[in-house]
Amino acid sequence: MAHARQRRVCVTAAGRGCRPAGEDAMNDDEILARIQELVGQEQALRQQEADGRTTDPGQRRMHALTVEMDELWDLVRQRRALRDAGQDPDAAGQRDAPTVEHYMQ
Repeated sequence: MAHARQRRVCVTAAGRGCRPAGEDAMNDDEILARIQELVGQEQALRQQEADGRTTDPGQRRMHALTVEMDELWDLVRQRRALRDAGQDPDAAGQRDAPTVEHYMQ
């Protein structure tokens, strides 16, 4: 019998410590603040790249930032959709990277 993956939400402003959906979830403001934090990191890495200071760890970090931002934006969209449908936005769960990264754009 196949087991369904349990959805998770990041529960700290640092984006660490994911728990099952609905358990002490970050609110919209915390999620958006984390996204802004990641955008700042991304901009710093892009500036390093523009200055010719690109490194392999920097490129890996850029990819990780992009994935985490995609996961968080997906979570924001889920929360908004649940709220618009009259449901509890804390029931939304952060989907894993393979799921989010393979959405059709």
